[in-house]
Amino acid sequence: MKNYKLRLTTLSPVYIGAGDDKIINKKHCIYSLYDPEILIFDEKKLFSGLRQLNRLDQYEKFMLEENARLKTLGDFMSFYHIDKTVYKKWVAYILPNFSVIKRSVSTNADDTDKGKIDNIYTFIKDAYG
Repeated sequence: MKNYKLRLTTLSPVYIGAGDDKIINKKHCIYSLYDPEILIFDEKKLFSGLRQLNRLDQYEKFMLEENARLKTLGDFMSFYHIDKTVYKKWVAYILPNFSVIKRSVSTNADDTDKGKIDNIYTFIKDAYG
């Protein structure tokens, strides 16, 4: 077997997955078309908080079933009257919602981007963000 030493220079940003191929979708985070934040939850804190509120069974049903009434985690929290001041304690980190920022500075009246977020892919960040 031969060994080689190489030095690579990238010509564009490099995406490095988080290793678990985790995709955060509308059932795993809370975002709104009008809120400048996307709330990403710490799963342990979320489960612990829902257990304290006796809502784990409802959460399990929500995650496993396609319910026409409860499509997002925000819908779930609203339906079961879980206040933002309560569930914000379960948040791991907050991302900026660029669709809100874009809409607030857009001057194009025909802007067809509705700010829809499909999925957020996790990745590894360096020390500089």
